[in-house]
Amino acid sequence: MIKDFTKFKVSYRKGDRIFTEGDSGETMYIVHSGRVRIFKHIGSMPIELALFEKGDFFGEMAMLEHQPRSASAEAADDAELLSIDPPTFADMIRANPEIAVRMLRKYSIRLREVNRRLEEYTAASSTLAGADDYGTPRPGRTPQVESPLIRGNLVVDGSGRAFAVSRKETLIGRLDHVTGLKPEVDLSTEDVSRHISRRHARITYREDKFFLSEEVGAMNGTFLNGEKITQQGVLYPIEDGDRISLCQIHLVFHKV
Repeated sequence: MIKDFTKFKVSYRKGDRIFTEGDSGETMYIVHSGRVRIFKHIGSMPIELALFEKGDFFGEMAMLEHQPRSASAEAADDAELLSIDPPTFADMIRANPEIAVRMLRKYSIRLREVNRRLEEYTAASSTLAGADDYGTPRPGRTPQVESPLIRGNLVVDGSGRAFAVSRKETLIGRLDHVTGLKPEVDLSTEDVSRHISRRHARITYREDKFFLSEEVGAMNGTFLNGEKITQQGVLYPIEDGDRISLCQIHLVFHKV
């Protein structure tokens, strides 16, 4: 297990280029402090693709595929990064499985987005094929969107901030800049030290009952009324007034 990452740290000043689109890619990077801007030139115009902060990673595609960089990266602030080569990456995966889970989730989201666009293209093509001579689509049934019902809420102990628990599955964690996923209960502003995993825990509503589970790959612990959850993915019943602790953030669950 890797315990000291000091030798992997590299520093960049604001505006420094980390790599440029087309460069060979032998390493990936993890943001230790500061922020990194990822962008791509479309013609002569730079288009920003992402802004990464502490704990986010980038550059892994070129490292894993031994292909040129598909975009450019530069320091948006003074930044410290961990420069990771393939052997070190293998050690990190063994030491912190959440990294592998996030990577799989990242590529799963990309595949889902491709499928969504294909479905939209197919639907658009069908609509055009079903139009009459005047260009009016044939009548069809408009899908009804069900409005979420508020079933409960989570109140942050200390700040008093409340988050609605309004779905059958309510994810608790932090905004993930790598995948673009934002949990329903986004504790990014509460967890300034970033100890909570991006997908840390989940509240499930089933047959008029609530359950808490810890997400696969979550780190640093999840506690229900002071007792540590020891099995990830297992549903634990929760009741009104129960206390949920994620690292140093404490939440109180209330039924509505």
